[in-house]
Amino acid sequence: MTRGVSEDFRLCSGGPKATAAAESESRAPVDYVWTARGDLDKGIQERITAAFLKLDYNNPEHRKLLDLHRTKKYIKADDADWKGTEEAAIAAGLLK
Repeated sequence: MTRGVSEDFRLCSGGPKATAAAESESRAPVDYVWTARGDLDKGIQERITAAFLKLDYNNPEHRKLLDLHRTKKYIKADDADWKGTEEAAIAAGLLK
């Protein structure tokens, strides 16, 4: 985990591929992450997290925002969600 980033506030979008993953109920591939600084009040983190997680693509007002972010929904994220990306970066010589 990156120092200074809250363990409790990590959300990611599935990007354009999220629809198929959401329909199959599998974990959507991550492509964009929202984080908060580690010392942000936990209550604020919870309210922000709840707001992102309740965005509904079927709601026209929510869809406007989600379309701008090129996603269908947000999910809670953890370090394991980036394991494949990390492995690919190591294989490409971008990380050691």
